[in-house]
Amino acid sequence: DGTANECISGVLDNPIVADKGGVWPGSLPLGVIPCGTDGSLPKFITKMDPIDAAHVILRGHYVRRMDILRVQVGDEVLYSACGVGWGLAGQVALDSEELRPKFGVYRYTASTLSRVASLKPVKGTVRVVPADPAQQVGFACEPYCK
Repeated sequence: DGTANECISGVLDNPIVADKGGVWPGSLPLGVIPCGTDGSLPKFITKMDPIDAAHVILRGHYVRRMDILRVQVGDEVLYSACGVGWGLAGQVALDSEELRPKFGVYRYTASTLSRVASLKPVKGTVRVVPADPAQQVGFACEPYCK
């Protein structure tokens, strides 16, 4: 998931792409081969094994549009295809990479247990960039909104 999201951010936030008028996130072709530790994105996209997924990608089959999340923190802009977390979830995700060698697939549990004692409220705004630009709707959700 992290590698796929870094690729998406790298293409969408690339100065060369911006100089050519940019690209709408939903028009970005992205092939994902399930091979990571968790793999939420490939699980969402397909149930294929890595070899079958590679064959499908190389043949250009099974293409569909996906909504992309855009995250802006100060001047930094990132994109995600499968989720965004801040507060406890965000800190757990950040800690998890450091804990990967020691805890493997249990790194999220280890990070959560170590962070749950120091919970602090955080503010954020969520905006979804739909695959189809015609479907773009303003939406913002502050903490504790219903």
